[in-house]
Amino acid sequence: MDLNYTGLNPVTNITSSNAVYGNQVVGVVIGTAGTTAYQATVNTSFQLSNVISANGANGITLHQSNDNRIAMNNIGTNVVGTADLGNAQNGILIKKSSAGNLIGGEATGGNDPTANVFVRPPQGNLISGNDANGVLINSKATANQLSGNFIGTTASGLTALGNSLDGVAIDKADGNSLIGCTFQQDPFVFYNVISGNGGNGLSVNNADDTTIQANFFGLGSDNLTRVGNTLNGVLVEGNSTRTVMGGPIPLGNVDAANGQNGIVVQDKASFFTTYNTFCGLAAFRDDANLGNGQDGMFITSTGGNNLIRTNVIASNGDDGIEISGKAKDVRVAGNIIGLNTQGLIPMGNADNGVEIGGKAHDNFIGGPQPTFNIIPRNAIASNGGNGVAILGTAHDNTVSHSYIGLDLSGQDARGNTNDGVLLGSGTHDNTIGSADSSLLTVISGNTGNGIELNDTHDNTVIGSYVGLRCRRHDRSRKRCERHPHHRRQFQECDREHHRRPTEPHCQQHRQWRARRLGHWQRHPSEFDLHQHAARDPPVDRREFESGGARADLGPSSLRTTANYRHTHQPAEEGVHRRVLRQHRERGGRTLFPRHSTSHHRRDRRCGLHLLRYAPAIGRQFHHSDSH
Repeated sequence: MDLNYTGLNPVTNITSSNAVYGNQVVGVVIGTAGTTAYQATVNTSFQLSNVISANGANGITLHQSNDNRIAMNNIGTNVVGTADLGNAQNGILIKKSSAGNLIGGEATGGNDPTANVFVRPPQGNLISGNDANGVLINSKATANQLSGNFIGTTASGLTALGNSLDGVAIDKADGNSLIGCTFQQDPFVFYNVISGNGGNGLSVNNADDTTIQANFFGLGSDNLTRVGNTLNGVLVEGNSTRTVMGGPIPLGNVDAANGQNGIVVQDKASFFTTYNTFCGLAAFRDDANLGNGQDGMFITSTGGNNLIRTNVIASNGDDGIEISGKAKDVRVAGNIIGLNTQGLIPMGNADNGVEIGGKAHDNFIGGPQPTFNIIPRNAIASNGGNGVAILGTAHDNTVSHSYIGLDLSGQDARGNTNDGVLLGSGTHDNTIGSADSSLLTVISGNTGNGIELNDTHDNTVIGSYVGLRCRRHDRSRKRCERHPHHRRQFQECDREHHRRPTEPHCQQHRQWRARRLGHWQRHPSEFDLHQHAARDPPVDRREFESGGARADLGPSSLRTTANYRHTHQPAEEGVHRRVLRQHRERGGRTLFPRHSTSHHRRDRRCGLHLLRYAPAIGRQFHHSDSH
C-alpha cells in the first residue's frame, strides 16, 4: 500500500504501514519533525472520483496508452447517476493498440448476488446515457479488462439509462475481457451489469480471444429486474474466433430479458463457446418472466467448431436454440432447455426447444460430452412447440444423448406441446439416436408424436427409446433381481441411476423394436427403435392410413408419411401359438409368422418390421411385411 501522511512532504518523510486489519491501517511517519504514530481507514465503498459528461466527443479516450486504470467515475450521467447527460460519442474509447488498461476494478464491497446480497462493486464506473457506445475497444487495442461497471443503467443498476448503441463494442481488437469474478470466488461478486442499452449488450466483431465471464446482460443488478438491451444480449460476428463466454461454475453469465435474442453467433465466427449461461432466466432462480424476446440462442455461423454446453435455456419468446442459415458444426451438449436450473420444473420456451432450419448441416444435438459436464445430457422438455424440429432443407444433423420430453432425471414426463422430434418436409440424411449405448436418446411424454417424419428421406433412427421412462420401476427391479439369471441381464445405462435390460427375460421389462418403418421411396428412412415399456402394451392395433402411417409406441409415437394402407392386429399369446411356425435358432425358440403371397404383394410399397418380446412366455415374435 502506498501511503503519504497528509500535509507532509513524501520526499523528506517516510510513511509506513506496519499492520493491516480489515480496513484499518496502522504505522509510523518518520521525518524531519520526528516519529509519529497514526491509524488510517481505507474506504472500501464506492467514492465518486469524477463526473465526465456532456462533452462534444468521447468522455475518455485512450490512444496508444497502456496500463491505466479508470475507476469510480460517472461517465454520461449526472452526479447521482440518475439523469442522462451523455457524451456526444462514446463513454470510453480505447484504441490504437492501447493495452493493459483496467476499466473498473475487482473489489467486491461484499457483493454476492447469488446469496441475495447486492452491493455496487466499489471500484466500478457508471457508464450510461452516451450517444454512441458505452465502451468502444477497437484498432488492435488488447489485454484490456472491464470489471465492476454498470453500463446502460442508473446508479442502482435497476433502471435503464442506456447508451444509444451497444453497451460494450469490441471491433478488430483481440484479447480483451469482461470479468465479474475469479474461479475461487462466488459468482458475479464484481460483475459488469450491461443492460438497458439501445443496441446490443456486447458486440464482438472481427475480434479474437475475447473472454466474457460472470456478467449480467439484460437483467438488473438484483438478479431479478428486467432491464433488457433493445437488441441482443451478446452478438459475435465477422470472423471472430475463440470467443469464450463463461466457464465452469462460478464463471457463467446471465443473459435474459433482451428485446431480441440472448446470444447471436453469425457470419464466419468460429470456436465460440457458451458455458454455464443462464439464458432467459435469472441465476439459480425460477422466475419465468425473464425470457429474451426471440430465441435464447440464434446461431447462423458457418465458421464451425461452435459449442453450446452446460447452459440453462428457458422462457424465451421463440426457440430455445435456433441453428439456421447455412450453419455447420454446432454442438449442443449437456444443456437444460425448457426447465429450471435443476432440470425439474417446467419453464418452456415458447416454440421449439431446438430448431435446426434453413440449410444448416452437420450439427450435433447431444453426442459425446467435450469434457466432464455437470449436466450429463441434454434435457429438452416443456417447450411450447416441438422438442427438436429439423426444418427447411437441413441435412446431416444428429440428435442423440438427450432426454426429450422428460426431466433431467429421466423419471418424470415434462412433455413438449407438439412432437418430441419433428423432421419436416425437405429435410434429409439426419440421424436420431446413436448406435453407441452410452449416448442414450429417450423421447417420451410429449403431447404429439414421439418422432414425426413428414415428406423427408434418407434419415436414420437408431438406438432410441420412444414412450418410456429411462429408469426401471423399483418394484420390478426387486422382483427381477431375486433371480441370478435376470440380475445378469441388467447393465449400467450411465454412471448415475439409469438402467435398461439387455435381454427380454423379465416380464416387467418388455421391449418393442421397430425397424425400417419408411415410405416407399427411392430413399426410405431406417429405424431401430426401442421401447422399454413402463406399463402394459399401450395399443392393441397398428393402423397405417394412406398419406400418414403411424405406429403408436407408448404415450408417444412415431409417424411417417407413407402412401399405403395396412392394418396389423397383434395377436394374443394363444393366437401366436396357433398361427406361427416354430424355428430353432442358437438353441432358442424364435417364432416367425406365415404370410400369403397376396399379403406380401399388397404391402410391398412400404416395409414394416416389428419385433416383440412377449412378456408371458419370454420368446421372440418376428413380424415382417416386406421382402
